[in-house]
Amino acid sequence: MNPADVCTAITTSLSVIPDVHLYDYADDSPNTPSLMAVPRLITSEAFDFSLTTFSVLGYAASTATRAGHLLVCAWLSTEGEQSVRAAIETDNTLGGTVDSARVVESSYEPALVLPDARRYFGARWTIEILA
Repeated sequence: MNPADVCTAITTSLSVIPDVHLYDYADDSPNTPSLMAVPRLITSEAFDFSLTTFSVLGYAASTATRAGHLLVCAWLSTEGEQSVRAAIETDNTLGGTVDSARVVESSYEPALVLPDARRYFGARWTIEILA
């Protein structure tokens, strides 16, 4: 399993979410709102399968806006057109790239800080991948 292929497959699954910039790599200056897929923990193969986790990072808007808060809440919803979980788990093979993908954790991040010191309302999802 190539982690770059999985990041691309995750962002392809997220493309059903309207009006969001998608990144399949860790961009240090993303346009917002954006969702970014990155590898988190790559484990060795055991028992004839590989268990790996990836993160999706969501950057909604400046921490000074209520709209940013509301967008993050919509992304964290378990259903609906803006739900990250629903987008990923609708086709849990990510277009045939993996055997199984599921969201195992999500969290609201009240202040994600980028390298240039910009602060955003955001969220983080942990995706468990079986390949």
